[in-house]
Amino acid sequence: MRATFFLAIAFLIGTTACAGGRPFTARAPVVTDTDMQSVSVPCRRSPTDADPNHVSCAPEDYVSLLTVRVRSRGGQQHLVAGTIFGRTQPRIVRVDDFRFEAIPEGPTFLIRNQDRPGVVGRMGTLLGGAGINIKRMQLGLHLATGEALQLLSVEPMPSQPLLEAVRKLENVETALLLDLGAMVT
Repeated sequence: MRATFFLAIAFLIGTTACAGGRPFTARAPVVTDTDMQSVSVPCRRSPTDADPNHVSCAPEDYVSLLTVRVRSRGGQQHLVAGTIFGRTQPRIVRVDDFRFEAIPEGPTFLIRNQDRPGVVGRMGTLLGGAGINIKRMQLGLHLATGEALQLLSVEPMPSQPLLEAVRKLENVETALLLDLGAMVT
């Protein structure tokens, strides 16, 4: 299993400010699979072991679900949940309050934006103009807040100036550029 992947995503989301806005590799700052027993990860197997403030997908949604919560130095809390489809296909199924299904691989933009007309189109135009191909696109929507989350798997790895241009797009609140590793087979 690629449990480290989910820890890496949670780490990346929770430490955005520490990255100085540069793309960085998810594998580098995280424990290995063999060290998993020493990591405190709030896995929810049944409602009785969950803490009352724990936000999670309902256990009946997935046969197995790894939910990781992190708190940034600034006190912000983030949640990432993932599962394995079949026996070998990892998926991100939730980031904070956004649900979707994403294959974790390669250079990936994680973008939080307001759900407004033209946001996705402007993103595609900007990336296409820079010669960046969008391989996969997953969108999540939070109906109560009107916020959306985009997970865009891209190739090749975008430059730092392009990441800055993405951050400046209208209605984009935050944008991270992650390297989620080799293609999932």
